[in-house]
Amino acid sequence: MNGKNFRTLYYFITLLVITVIFIVAGLYLIGKEQKTETGAKDSEDTPAEESPIQEDVVNQSDQDEDDELSPDQVLYVSAVEDFENKNYQEAINKLNQAIAANPNNSSYYSLKSEAEILLSQLEEAKKTLEAGITANPDSEILNSKLDTLEKEYFFPEDQEATRG
Repeated sequence: MNGKNFRTLYYFITLLVITVIFIVAGLYLIGKEQKTETGAKDSEDTPAEESPIQEDVVNQSDQDEDDELSPDQVLYVSAVEDFENKNYQEAINKLNQAIAANPNNSSYYSLKSEAEILLSQLEEAKKTLEAGITANPDSEILNSKLDTLEKEYFFPEDQEATRG
């Protein structure tokens, strides 16, 4: 073996050893961090894939699992179940009640507009999103959904003009 090949092999083995050391050290620190983390919850029984609606339910409140849900949150959870079971009109009815109880929750408007779109109630979906934006002007999700709705359903000729 000549000097150049030996040097290349030496550098390769050195690099490999350093990489292994970093990986082991990283795994050790991650394991140590998880053990010392205070207030960590036990692993939850969540499904492997969560739909965006389920994420809304999880992210909707910072309350602990032991706390009771407010009446509007109970309506929302029930509306999510109706939505997932394709009972869109029932979901809309419950979301109307939830919005009346708490008009500041953008998740309620978001889900209601989705149900209205699936029922081909596009004007109602647009009004729902506009009402939600009025109550929550900084809601990125509502603004984004309204933009998408307008582009796809109310101004489709704009898309044709940009393509041609």
